[in-house]
Amino acid sequence: MDGISLTIASIEKDFFTVAVIPHTLQNTNLNSLRIGDPVNLEADILGKHIERLLRSGSHQDKDSKWDLQYLKEQGF
Repeated sequence: MDGISLTIASIEKDFFTVAVIPHTLQNTNLNSLRIGDPVNLEADILGKHIERLLRSGSHQDKDSKWDLQYLKEQGF
């Protein structure tokens, strides 16, 4: 978010929460953001590839456990 790498702590249907260590909060612009401020969100490159794979349905093994539910259970 805004060029700062964050760790997703939980994912819900309509929102997510992130874990921020005090050093990051004190030394970035996160401490000045307010609710409703615009931010730039950039997904990890691995997440982009996983999303594309799941959307295309192009994976070979139809019995594979690699589906959206499995990824959510693994914290993705």
